[in-house]
Amino acid sequence: MARRLSTIRICAADLEDLHGDDAVKYWRRECRKLADELLALGCSDEEMRAEVMAFQAEVQAELWQRHQSRLSTGAVSQ
Repeated sequence: MARRLSTIRICAADLEDLHGDDAVKYWRRECRKLADELLALGCSDEEMRAEVMAFQAEVQAELWQRHQSRLSTGAVSQ
């Protein structure tokens, strides 16, 4: 779990700095990497998809939290 939390935070931080095609390519690469790791561990396709979807939701939540934190400190103009 600690590794997953670290990966979530790293992905969110990286995505904050990427835009357009670079962000899409990065995101697809990270999700594909996770999917491949899960399949190699013996997860079924259904389990892998559910885990990747959960990971995507967690990264989105981290991005939202980072944005809200910046808003509350005045680091982002509204």
